Amino acid sequence: MQPVELNATVVEQTTALTLAGAGEGNLFGMTILLNAAAVTVDVTGFVDEDGDAKTLRFTGSTTADVHVNFPYPLYAPGALTVTSSVADKAVIYWRKRV
Repeated sequence: MQPVELNATVVEQTTALTLAGAGEGNLFGMTILLNAAAVTVDVTGFVDEDGDAKTLRFTGSTTADVHVNFPYPLYAPGALTVTSSVADKAVIYWRKRV
């Protein structure tokens, strides 16, 4: 797999942030910064084997930064949207499909 340039977006709000439209986004990973209360990041745009919309939830830590890296990008057939429980505590690595 060739190296690719990624977008790194800091989620600076606690409301849903759309990164890419339906079928336009690939999720490569994220960093969730440590916080007094564990931060959760919900990522939507995925579907299950029946085609039903699904949300993936990732949880941070109170003692260390959490790095989530996928060996291959995750394709989001729906709009790639992220919501963080705490502002400015998550960095999402993603790219628009080409």
